[in-house]
Amino acid sequence: MSHRKGMANKARSREENRRREAKEAGIVLERKQIIRKERERRERGVGGPSVGKLRGGLLQLSKRDVADIEGPRHRRDGKKGKRR
Repeated sequence: MSHRKGMANKARSREENRRREAKEAGIVLERKQIIRKERERRERGVGGPSVGKLRGGLLQLSKRDVADIEGPRHRRDGKKGKRR
């Protein structure tokens, strides 16, 4: 790990030197790239719940999760939803 950190620091210092020297020489370089990490959905372990979010040992369910679990609502008065 220390070798890897040293390599990253050396690469960073090389880039800083290259930019500093180019600036002093009046050379316009490309803009510095901003590297953003894309948030990937973390795979749940085997046997984990397929709904909700597990936070602090507590399973939090959204209204959509609850509706999916319960299924569609049925009318009990015998009407099929036709307009009259």
